Amino acid sequence: PSNVEVPTDSVIKWGYELENFLWKNHRQIEYFENELLVVNAYCFRGDISLGVDRVHRMVDTSVKKQSSLGFALACVGIGDTYHYSNMVTEAIELYSDALETLEGLPNTIKYQKITILKMLHAFLTQDDKKK
Repeated sequence: PSNVEVPTDSVIKWGYELENFLWKNHRQIEYFENELLVVNAYCFRGDISLGVDRVHRMVDTSVKKQSSLGFALACVGIGDTYHYSNMVTEAIELYSDALETLEGLPNTIKYQKITILKMLHAFLTQDDKKK
């Protein structure tokens, strides 16, 4: 069924379980996607500091592996942690940084679309706070 809810704790647990599998099987793109999902699950659960810790790992790993896509997704993750922390202006800046990085990379249209949607949501949130 399409309306099945998955507990946030399960998403985090599965993320940890997938992490090693993805890395060992050289599935770097899926690895960073998984990391971003875990960052958001932590933030959604209210554990923003754990999300921040996880996104720092993303940054470190992307730099060590020289992965521009990983770094761009880490920027999205940092933006997400800012957004969850009600630091909307900072979130928008990080989404913009991520888009700049993604623009120069092949096959990143889906990540650009997701980031633009996140940025739009942040702009709308920012406008709501000004009212």
